[in-house]
Amino acid sequence: MATLFVELRSAWSELREPLRKQIATVLRRDRVNVAPEQRKDLDKLHAQFEDQTLEGRVQQYVGPHEWEREATPDLVSLAAEMIEVPGVLAKQWDWLTSGQAGAAWELGEALAAADTAGRLADELPGLPAGGPDHRIVCGYVVAQRRVFGDEWYEQWAVSQFERKPQPITLLFEVLSRCGATDELTSRAAQLVSRRHIGRAIVGRLKYAPWTDISYAAFEVLLQAMMKSGHRDTAVCILQRRM
Repeated sequence: MATLFVELRSAWSELREPLRKQIATVLRRDRVNVAPEQRKDLDKLHAQFEDQTLEGRVQQYVGPHEWEREATPDLVSLAAEMIEVPGVLAKQWDWLTSGQAGAAWELGEALAAADTAGRLADELPGLPAGGPDHRIVCGYVVAQRRVFGDEWYEQWAVSQFERKPQPITLLFEVLSRCGATDELTSRAAQLVSRRHIGRAIVGRLKYAPWTDISYAAFEVLLQAMMKSGHRDTAVCILQRRM
């Protein structure tokens, strides 16, 4: 099997990380059931498939955690390294926002811890392309909100609403994951009223906390949803509020 894995990696370099995960799964599952020499062999084989480049470590530590490590990877140090090396975030952005990066939220929090100047607040949302999963941005924003406060968060979110073109998917995910305010709720209602937005995107608001929103702003949002064909989402968030 070791020979097969090595040959597969030699033939298709893109299989290195999936194959490493398979070896890691065997290590996790069978470590206590195999002889010490076999464990050493498995460890050596796993080491052959590890990529010590920055990009390789991002894929390994931020991807789905198949291998239960004795120590949690230091994502803050990894994040600091990513910030220092130009172009790394942009190069990895498609994958980091694809939904395959299992620890994307944790990496976002780590980026906030490493980014003491807060310069990524504008840089992350402006990275080109990207997928539909913005957990890395939301993790960063939630962590920075804890440091800089609610006023910082609302100002940042309003600046995203004012971007041209508007990042619709990001806006609704931010409301869902990071929290709404009266101002942001009103802006979301305007978006729903004026633009045709897909059910899946608006549906993300089902998971947002609505308990701190004023009745007036909440009602305007519900009415906008009802008139725009998002009755199911409106009913769901009304039930949660009740």
